[in-house]
Amino acid sequence: MPAIGYKRILRCSLLLLLMATPPFACSQVQPNASPREVEVCQILSNPNAFDGQLVRLRGRLEFEFEGHDVNDLACGQPMLHTGIWWSYGGEPYLAREPELKNVQGLISPVLKDAQFEEFDVRARAARRTKPDGETCHSRQECAYYDVVATYTGRFFAGKMRPGRTLAGGFGHMGCCHLFVIEQISDVEVRRTSVPGDDQQFSCTTTTWQSESQERTVPNLDARLAANKQFLIGQARAHGDEALIESMESDSPWHFLGLTGSLAWSSSDLLTTYTVQFPQLPHSKKAKQHDPVALAAPIVMNVSREHCDPAVN
Repeated sequence: MPAIGYKRILRCSLLLLLMATPPFACSQVQPNASPREVEVCQILSNPNAFDGQLVRLRGRLEFEFEGHDVNDLACGQPMLHTGIWWSYGGEPYLAREPELKNVQGLISPVLKDAQFEEFDVRARAARRTKPDGETCHSRQECAYYDVVATYTGRFFAGKMRPGRTLAGGFGHMGCCHLFVIEQISDVEVRRTSVPGDDQQFSCTTTTWQSESQERTVPNLDARLAANKQFLIGQARAHGDEALIESMESDSPWHFLGLTGSLAWSSSDLLTTYTVQFPQLPHSKKAKQHDPVALAAPIVMNVSREHCDPAVN
């Protein structure tokens, strides 16, 4: 399952299990005369302070199935936090009926000028498959361009409701806050190292087994950190020192391994590590296990695939 898909499915599944769903009420805030200049991290640190307001922020948007988020990786939030779902003004929004009416009364359709067209085309451009022919785990993984822009629009904070542990109300399964974009400007585009679809490749795979001492971890953040460090150790041991910096800076969600395995690819998609990771045990079942057995290292299967341009 795609790493980005894990992020959305895990967050939303937990929200459904842990949160009740009584009616949500959006603040009735009068439109601002001019947008407030803010950063994504400012909004996440105090979302209610910006509820219903016109704001302007700069950053990246994610175009993913079940994951139209404003990129907040630099904010240092825990893995399970209320993110910001985004939408273009004038298009349908994911929200319940009471919230939908409040949103529609405060926003304007997005301005579809030359800046919007450049952003929308470039941000969606991606390779169809990886060099080995496998489906891309996410659009972001296979994107041809890294696009940064300035977005002006209306922000709506998610609310806490009885029985919930996280705020929400908008987006897929009520996961998130909402940012409705009315204008895009100052678009900057950088070509990524993802190869074009017209290139053909020849790929080889090597496999081995490796031990891990990490059998149980206290929480999800610790699991992601342990997975990342294990993978970094494998890459270093197999001559891929050049990939370490990229692994260190990559999104923690790419190391989730929700189904017990994960696959991580280099930015050019030419080197992929696949690892079988242990599942997080249920706490009650874990207590019944032999503590000596739990202390034993786990032997996991690891593979490294590398692709080179095909020779005609």
